[in-house]
Amino acid sequence: MTRDALSYTEGEEIAGRYRITGVLGRGGFGAVYAGEHLGTEQAVAIKMLSLEESPADSQASERFLREARITARLSHPNTVRVFDVGRADGGPLFLVMELLRGPTLEQLLTRLEEQGRCMSERQAAAVAIPVLQSLGEAHAAGLVHRDLKPANIMLAHVTGSDEPVVKVLDFGCTQTPDSNLTLDGAMLGTPAYMSPEQCRSDPLDGRSDLYALAIVIFRAVTGRLPFDDPSPLSLLYAHAGTPPPDPREVAGRSIDDEFATLLLATLAKQPDDRPSDAHDLRRKFEAIVRRLEAAGADADDVVSGKEAHSGHLGALVTRMMGGMPLAARRADGGPDGHTVPYAPGSGSAPLVAV
Repeated sequence: MTRDALSYTEGEEIAGRYRITGVLGRGGFGAVYAGEHLGTEQAVAIKMLSLEESPADSQASERFLREARITARLSHPNTVRVFDVGRADGGPLFLVMELLRGPTLEQLLTRLEEQGRCMSERQAAAVAIPVLQSLGEAHAAGLVHRDLKPANIMLAHVTGSDEPVVKVLDFGCTQTPDSNLTLDGAMLGTPAYMSPEQCRSDPLDGRSDLYALAIVIFRAVTGRLPFDDPSPLSLLYAHAGTPPPDPREVAGRSIDDEFATLLLATLAKQPDDRPSDAHDLRRKFEAIVRRLEAAGADADDVVSGKEAHSGHLGALVTRMMGGMPLAARRADGGPDGHTVPYAPGSGSAPLVAV
């Protein structure tokens, strides 16, 4: 067995190019460290993956390296940048990414749901549109994310701006044109956000990611998932065969008809019945936003106790994260106002999760 990914400490060097400066997260499959490039002193996040010396893990290693190199070619501003990938000397696989600060969409939605609130259509579109811009580049390169969910969407802080930059994280579960959908029979993805074809282990294209994004946006504007069950198997069956509920009927507030219709179309069971690609869906969201803005639609209505917040996305993030501008609270329950760097990776799919 190679050295355990959990065993690295501050000050150690990785592959002669990086120095560890702190720990960002640990889990069963590895760890994510804060680090810096030895030459440029650029701050980075370093994800390390622990694998045994076995045929199955050898396959995982090859897949990780091949697909990470492909993902590193993605350069869209709404995609987390991957700078380097390799194997530490006598140690685990590593992936070097840009170091970001800010909450994930999962953290924001959880905070809203705790208060019985949700995002307005315009705020949800402000997340969906840049996610679709990221996916557009990936899909054009033949990549399918396969694990798009709120935990893999980050609202990253940018110095000098009150608005977050939406970043798509963790392309580590990505399907490339020559990769299999499963690894040793294990289905990759998160059941609550998996497309019908992914649940059936059918071949995937970019429209599978569009379905997952529609689930994300459905939750953002209603405060609930279209399918919610503690049993992963039940969720797979629901995605494969149960019609989704109308968001206008479950939100507890008024939702724009065209917006709701677009969500339902993107949640179609058959890929051919959804918008054709990420660019098509992005244009549809943009058209709805332009119409809402031109009509001066007020997103601050309160209906049946469900409040849809008005204002820009940045103001919503600052307000709902307890006055902590675009920064995540400590996972260990530390004091309010304490911020930590957020590194992509926590809660991701099994192949690259920590």
